[in-house]
Amino acid sequence: MPIGPRYRRVSALQRQFFDREAALTAYDEALRGLRPTG
Repeated sequence: MPIGPRYRRVSALQRQFFDREAALTAYDEALRGLRPTG
C-alpha cells in the first residue's frame, strides 16, 4: 500500500487547518484592536 499520497493528503489537511487557525487569530486580534474598550 503506497503511503506517499495518503501522507501528502494528511499534511495538506493539517496545513489548511493551521492556516485557518492563524487567520482566525489575526482576525481576533484585529477586532480586539478596533474595539474602543478592550
